[in-house]
Amino acid sequence: MNLLELDRVGKSYHRGGWFGKGERVPAVVEVTLTIPESSSIGLIGRSGAGKSTLGRIILGLEQPDSGTIRYRGKKMQTFTGGDWREFRREVQVVFQNALGSVNPRWPAMDIIAEPLRNFDDLTDSQLRRKIDFLLAMVGLEPSDADKYPHQFSGGQLQRICIARALALQPRLVILDEAVSSLDMLIQAQALRLLRRLQQQTGIAYLFVSHDIRIVAGFCDQVAVMHQGRITSTATDLSEAKEADDPILRQLARAVLPAWPEGWTHAENP
Repeated sequence: MNLLELDRVGKSYHRGGWFGKGERVPAVVEVTLTIPESSSIGLIGRSGAGKSTLGRIILGLEQPDSGTIRYRGKKMQTFTGGDWREFRREVQVVFQNALGSVNPRWPAMDIIAEPLRNFDDLTDSQLRRKIDFLLAMVGLEPSDADKYPHQFSGGQLQRICIARALALQPRLVILDEAVSSLDMLIQAQALRLLRRLQQQTGIAYLFVSHDIRIVAGFCDQVAVMHQGRITSTATDLSEAKEADDPILRQLARAVLPAWPEGWTHAENP
């Protein structure tokens, strides 16, 4: 079953024109994309390709100018307040800048608890047990709940953000350059963690990145985005350097070093 379907989605912005007509600049152009349940879909492209705009549209933070988006078979343009509440619970996001994604004055416990307090009616003891469970799920200790963001490494803080995103047992998580700022070893550890969680929960991922090396080691299918359009899709990136799509070839040749030995997207942790 398809979890999310985009059909010829378009979005443009107005540029200039305070004292004149200005112009419309396309950011997303007739994008068609499908995310099945329990899948890992990569969306790659250079900076400015339209990836982040498309991510905001999928999250409902921006409205498309054209096209149709369906979540679990229902058009998002017709969502009621109750539909949006269910969507907000089931679709979460992890951003690249972990430190900028959290309140620096909150301990990890409050960071992870925020969505639970918004959506669930838990007692204090139930909340603490849930937080301890989530910390263990991402490889951290219960004692980490009382630490503040500056007391974690970058990789640990990103795990906190992943725990927060998983707190409500979502169906889909959008990973917007979520591991790009981490070093190679920590990247591999984070991707193994996400793969293991997917195997355990059946969650789907949309992995937005400019780095084909990352999505090649993680995703089942990759869509290439260039100047607002999906220019090609691929399921086997082993021959990406010789692909028909020139953008895919250039990206592969620029950023496709090998993963640490033994790592593949299907590897069991």
